[in-house]
Amino acid sequence: MTLKRVGSLKNKKHKHCLQCGRVLVGLKDNTEHECSFCGQKHFVDIYGTTLVLTAAERPDLRRRTEPKNPDDPEAVQKKKNQDEFKKSLAIFRSKWGR
Repeated sequence: MTLKRVGSLKNKKHKHCLQCGRVLVGLKDNTEHECSFCGQKHFVDIYGTTLVLTAAERPDLRRRTEPKNPDDPEAVQKKKNQDEFKKSLAIFRSKWGR
């Protein structure tokens, strides 16, 4: 039996049960999903467009990262950099007509 599968969220091949291979429907982030056919339980983690299925018997294989605090100085600096980039991009587009 497979213990962990990492793949694209858009690819149907990666949404199959780790034990029996049946399609899993209704996957939601940071939940435990049970296969309706064989009863195998999976931990579901979604990072952007990446889907990670981990067998519930092996939670040690799951590497769930906690989201960063929005008041963190690093996150604030990143937000400022993004805002500055958007302003300069708007100036560039207005100048070159794009």
